[in-house]
Amino acid sequence: MTSNPLSDSLNQALTEAVGGKIVDSLKIREILKASQQNIARQFHDGHSARNLIRARSDVIDLILRKIWGNLASNKSAASLIAVGGYGRRELHPFSDIDLLIIPQEGEDSKPIESFITLLWDLGLQIGHSVRSLHECIEEGRADITVATNLLESRLLSGSEEVFTKLQQLITDDSIWPSGPFFIAKRNEQRARLEKQNDTAYNLEPNIKEGPGGLRDIQNIIWVTRRHFGSSGKEHHPDSTAVRSQYLDELIDHNFLTEEESADLNAGQERLWEIRFALHLIAERAEERLLFEHQPELAKYFGHLDSERGIGVESFMHSYFRIIRELSLLNEMLLQLFEEKLLTPSEDKAPVTIDKHFGISGGYLTILHKDSLKRDPSLILLLFTTLRDHPEIKGVTAETIRHIRTARHTIDSDFRQNNKNQQLFLQLFYQPEGLTHTLRHMNRYGILGAYLPAFERIVGLMQYDLFHAYTVDEHTLFVIRNLRRLTIPEFHHESPKLSELILKISHPERLYLAALFHDIAKGRNGDHSQLGVQVVQEFCQQHQIDKKSTDEISWLVQNHLTMSTVAQRKDIDDPAEIHAFAKKVVQQSRLEKLYLLTVADIRATNSTLWNHFKDSLLSRLYQQTCNVLKQDTSPDVIAERDMVEHRKVEVMGILTQKGVLTRDIEQLWKNFEEEYFQKHDSREIYWHTRSILNTKQLPLIQFNRESHHGGSEILIYDRDRQFLFSILVHTMESLGLNIHAAKINTTLDSHALDLFTVLDQHGETIQDREWMDKIRATIRSEINHPTLLSQPVSFRHSRHQKHFRGNSSVTFRQDRRKQQTILEINTTDRPGLLSTICRSLMNCNIRVHAAKIATLGERVEDLFWVTNQNNSPLDNNEQNLSISNQIREALDCNNQ
Repeated sequence: MTSNPLSDSLNQALTEAVGGKIVDSLKIREILKASQQNIARQFHDGHSARNLIRARSDVIDLILRKIWGNLASNKSAASLIAVGGYGRRELHPFSDIDLLIIPQEGEDSKPIESFITLLWDLGLQIGHSVRSLHECIEEGRADITVATNLLESRLLSGSEEVFTKLQQLITDDSIWPSGPFFIAKRNEQRARLEKQNDTAYNLEPNIKEGPGGLRDIQNIIWVTRRHFGSSGKEHHPDSTAVRSQYLDELIDHNFLTEEESADLNAGQERLWEIRFALHLIAERAEERLLFEHQPELAKYFGHLDSERGIGVESFMHSYFRIIRELSLLNEMLLQLFEEKLLTPSEDKAPVTIDKHFGISGGYLTILHKDSLKRDPSLILLLFTTLRDHPEIKGVTAETIRHIRTARHTIDSDFRQNNKNQQLFLQLFYQPEGLTHTLRHMNRYGILGAYLPAFERIVGLMQYDLFHAYTVDEHTLFVIRNLRRLTIPEFHHESPKLSELILKISHPERLYLAALFHDIAKGRNGDHSQLGVQVVQEFCQQHQIDKKSTDEISWLVQNHLTMSTVAQRKDIDDPAEIHAFAKKVVQQSRLEKLYLLTVADIRATNSTLWNHFKDSLLSRLYQQTCNVLKQDTSPDVIAERDMVEHRKVEVMGILTQKGVLTRDIEQLWKNFEEEYFQKHDSREIYWHTRSILNTKQLPLIQFNRESHHGGSEILIYDRDRQFLFSILVHTMESLGLNIHAAKINTTLDSHALDLFTVLDQHGETIQDREWMDKIRATIRSEINHPTLLSQPVSFRHSRHQKHFRGNSSVTFRQDRRKQQTILEINTTDRPGLLSTICRSLMNCNIRVHAAKIATLGERVEDLFWVTNQNNSPLDNNEQNLSISNQIREALDCNNQ
């Protein structure tokens, strides 16, 4: 770097701008803009971020000193000090500029106020404090953040004596001695990571505050500086590379190896580059790798779309792998400090577990430094030991280091070793502590080293609104969800599933299927089919018996099947249930598939699970159980027999309650057979009794005890044009989320419609006043429609705006029902169904049933439709026109 960071022309312009009695703020803004453009241009030309963040700091130094000299000349003897990131000379394009001003006692504050006001007028993001020397020390003593900022300070202008005194006081052992300083910074980091959900694999990670991010690296330097600061070496706040004198001291004191120091240095360099680019792309101090910025970042760093995959996913994959290593190094170094500073010497002597391992200060340690090198099998034995001793808090730092070194010895010979294979399988056959053990193995890189196919999915994201975690993190969440069902203290969360998982045979098959269910993500092709090849190879290598191999492979191949059937098929249709049962065949497979499906959905995205989906899967499971238990082969029951059975069952219950047979028959003679096919006995009973008891139409009835997982709203009234659209629009305007609908028209021209809804929080509707308001609004709109012409107002979320994409509309024929299934894939939003219904209304399409599947912030809506003559939509030309109208309405309304 040159001594003057500005060009001669800009330097001359700066001198002129501050040389007069009045500072020319407009000209300084132009200088700032020109310097920012110059730094951005240099970055795009390949200059290192390390040099450019120092260059920006130097530019700001020069400008502030000149302005300070102009405003404070002969008026102020205050000291102007750079602190925090600016104190370290680390200024990314839009980083805050943190300043400390220490005035002399009794000094006029007006020049200082004028200085700060001018900086704000220049558009600089200033963080400033004005304190006396005494106040600095007292604030630092009370607040670890203030103390840390003061450690990273540089004098820009003013008294060297005051600044030296500040440095002496803030580094004195009476203020945050090494031990308390470490504890405070460790607790601060824990709180910060908890705020970031304590996972490095959030799909919009914070490059500064997240696990393995820049703050973790700074934490190492802060703790190092505070602990070794009294070594007598001259320290400077310039920290433009991790391989600084502070980390050199860690090497000198055997806290860090040369290789680890190089890894930290390379990791920080890469994060600096990404953060620098992120600021330029976002044009602000954005620290989150938001979805909308990831494509441009990927492109900048050379990750382009190709046959092998999406560029964004490739870029984020590399990012997540970097921060995994940085997070591990951070853990190891902070653990070393904890052992050095906080563990009493008498606790450091390990308590022997066996000839290989012991417990030191509550942490697992190896007893002989070269044992992992001499016997690599001990790597896996270490994790089974960790599992067998739940009282152990973790792994000592030195042992973490040995694991990092030894993981490279896990090769083909290691994987084919029978002893190692049995140690790995033992984790699944004795699954207590399985989740924690696998998390540790993944964190230390052992799981991916032992299973190369798993290593391919470590840090692999899916660039969509459906998956909330990287594939490896999701996989471990699935296993965690399954194991949670077995723990008594969590049985109340899913009592039936907890009861089921404790009864299944061979639970190890379920856990292995969970480990492998997404193992082939990121490859070209169907990951379910490709995953079968991977898991079969694993089973063969590990000499797993054929019956177990077949069941594990079947679960991997079909892990999406149950969810697909529940959300995309009519599970009230016996034909669909029998088709699913025919695919499952065995009760043991059904039980494991049910458990795996629920665990998978709940581990994909926290917004996906609700009462409705719980009910769908539960009903599908129970109905399939019933079919599998039948003695006869699972052929489809004749629909006429099924209808007759339902009629007889409901008639018997109603007559027992005093309802006259002739009244029931009089009502039912107007119901088409399709009604009895798509409604079960409980629904038919509820509808019949409600209609016969009503004295005034429209009938609007709630069923709070629905077995469908939502609140059911029954509406019975004289049929009229566009009634379904009116009802949908009204419910959406009330903030109700419609998950399913069944639409019937009777022979005497009445409409009988059934909606399954949840509120905006995914809960059923229980409040009676709220029900009354819903009834009143629906009744009013049926009688005097006012809302249908008004679109439901909504705002897109930030994610929805970015992932808008084009909607798709497809048609397929349901020959048995003589209806057309209309499938619409689009972005979820308030008012979506209203928009769709308005389009269907304009196309004179009649809706008979609907199923709504919400997948993150996208939906897959299914409508069983006909024309107004109840005939399927089988004219390709007309269907194309309908498709275009629907897509135009959706995508126009999605801008």
